[in-house]
Amino acid sequence: MDNRLTPLFSRRSVRRYSDRPLAPADVTALLEAGMAAPSASNRRPWHFVTITDPGRLAGLASIHPHGKMLARAGLGIAVCGDRDAEVRRFFDIPDGFGVLCLIAAGHPAEQPPARTQYDPARVHLERW
Repeated sequence: MDNRLTPLFSRRSVRRYSDRPLAPADVTALLEAGMAAPSASNRRPWHFVTITDPGRLAGLASIHPHGKMLARAGLGIAVCGDRDAEVRRFFDIPDGFGVLCLIAAGHPAEQPPARTQYDPARVHLERW
C-alpha cells in the first residue's frame, strides 16, 4: 500500500465514546480540517451546526436512522450545504436525495501551499 494513503486506510468508525468532553480547540481543529476541502470556484457552500448538549444529541440520535451513536458522543456536527449549488438535475437525482459532494481525482499539476479556510461565521452552536 502507498504510505501516503495510510491515514485514509487506517480510519475507523467509532460508535462508543468516553465521557471525556472535547476541548473547544479540538472542535475548532476538526472544523478547520473540514473547511480546508476544495469547492468549485472557492464558493465554500458549507455550513456546520455543532451540537454538544447531551439532550439534543440524544434527540438527534432518536430521529436519525443512522445516528444512534450520537446519543453518547461528545459532539455532533451537521454538515449543511447550499442547495442552490447542487447538481441534482444534472444527474436526474429524485427528490429526497441530494449530492453531498463531488470528488475530482488525478495527479496534481501543482503543489499549492497548505492553508486553512476555517470561518467561524459558518459554525452554528446547537442551532443554526
